[in-house]
Amino acid sequence: MRKFPYLLLSCLLILSACSDSEATKVAPSSHKTPSQQQEQSIAKEPPIPKAPTSLPGLLEFPPGKLLIEMQNDDAGIYSFAKKYVDLMPNSMKADQAYDRLLYYFNEDWQHVLKLIDTYDPSLRIKPEKLNLSDQSPVKININILLDAGQKTATKVSNHRTLLDILKREIENSLLEMKPENTVSYQFSLRTYGAKTDQYALLTSDLSSITQKLSIIQSGNKQASMSVALRQLKNDLAKETATNTINVVYIISVNDSFKDNPDQLAKELSTSDIQALVNVFGINVDQLETERQLKSIAASSQGLYNDFKLNNDQLQSNNLSIPKLIPKIDESKSISTWGQIISEFKQRAFGSITKGTNISPHGFSYDGNPKMTAALDMFGIKIDQTEKSFLYDLLKKRQELISQTVQPRIQSKFDQLKKNYDSAANTKPSS
Repeated sequence: MRKFPYLLLSCLLILSACSDSEATKVAPSSHKTPSQQQEQSIAKEPPIPKAPTSLPGLLEFPPGKLLIEMQNDDAGIYSFAKKYVDLMPNSMKADQAYDRLLYYFNEDWQHVLKLIDTYDPSLRIKPEKLNLSDQSPVKININILLDAGQKTATKVSNHRTLLDILKREIENSLLEMKPENTVSYQFSLRTYGAKTDQYALLTSDLSSITQKLSIIQSGNKQASMSVALRQLKNDLAKETATNTINVVYIISVNDSFKDNPDQLAKELSTSDIQALVNVFGINVDQLETERQLKSIAASSQGLYNDFKLNNDQLQSNNLSIPKLIPKIDESKSISTWGQIISEFKQRAFGSITKGTNISPHGFSYDGNPKMTAALDMFGIKIDQTEKSFLYDLLKKRQELISQTVQPRIQSKFDQLKKNYDSAANTKPSS
């Protein structure tokens, strides 16, 4: 995940006049620019603990110090090299490089396992909805909950704030959702944390949504999605028809997580609303924030994704709110909405383990882009022979972790898939 740089408030140092001539000579050295202070703070490599190579230590080792912070674009990787790789010993041995990779980029295994072990794979969509044919008229309600709190006022470029970009991306994405065949769309919008919160109830007329988007202004406090979740539940109380599919997008920048938003999101999926929930974390730069957002997604059987801003453009596949319910492809023999919803639930479950290299279908050594990027940067500090030994260490580590984690992930995934697939009539209707 890439960290979006923002301005830090600097302290005003008030130096009293000193009559002592020796003190006067020393005083100028205490004046340092922020960049000089930062360089000084990392001028020496911190103590690097010995990383475990066996279980249970591999799963108990703490999350990497830069797991959230490092950007994955060219500037972020260059920054990592300049600040950290340059301070590493020259001609490192494989175990020294291994220690540093885990110290900076180890996955958050303890939280991942907690999410998996507490995940509820039970059926939350009624069979009659799952058995809707692709020829049945279906109304899809797209409901946007937008964080417009204090942090959305952060400047992304000279002229644009984070909120400016989010509003543009939401509008552009919704404009692409046009009625087709038997599918129609309605849209709603609710902000939370704004200077004055705005809302537009479900409508097929996008102009009312875009009008509300245009007048949203960032608030001056940290936002809380819980109020908006309660309001949305009331809004959708009557949207429970069999041919109605409720989709929720929670776009969060910096939430306070007051009043159990995970429970409120869960209620949207377990009630008659039967919502398909998406949680988008924008510019997440704290590990605890990511943990909370993933917990909200997991509790609602929802999908989690994170997005980063850089120079007026959204990275990581662009924010563009995806067409959650894709156009039915006859070549794939999809004949019920149950198959599409089941596929969403499976992808949503997989999103909880995103960045860990492990999914219900196995693992990939390229699953953690930060670790891959960091390993590439080590080329200037480790020779090819040691690099091959390092790969062996990483492969052994991944295999040991997979032996423990994979069965737990696979078990929940299989239960989830079975519950939805068995409830959906997958045979073509006659």
